[in-house]
Amino acid sequence: MNYQTHLASADSLITPYAQVRTGFISMALEKNRKATPLAIRGLIDNFLEPAGLDFVDELVYRFLLTRGDSLGGSMRNLAGILAEQKLSRTIIATLSVQGKTFSWLDGRSRQWFPGKNQDTDLGYTLRGLHW
Repeated sequence: MNYQTHLASADSLITPYAQVRTGFISMALEKNRKATPLAIRGLIDNFLEPAGLDFVDELVYRFLLTRGDSLGGSMRNLAGILAEQKLSRTIIATLSVQGKTFSWLDGRSRQWFPGKNQDTDLGYTLRGLHW
């Protein structure tokens, strides 16, 4: 497949703001899920109320993203992990739509399994794809 089918110009490589924001929200929520819970009143008093109408951006870009840094090294590769999962799901969905057979490698058992059309979310165990 020719790359020009999907890339008309250099502008095709620029990620729209809405998708950047969605990515940051995904990272922030995952970091917050793994981080130690905080008292909600402190969050409101110290971060959300001072931001006024911009409280959503304040919540996402400042508090949740910096909160994830308290986890140190375990969060360093979160963006890569989320991107890997999204890419894997996209490849599996594309193969399924095209009716192509594929196999996937389970990271826990180190065994290859035949893919099924409904295998669009293999979670954290997927370590390889073959088609």
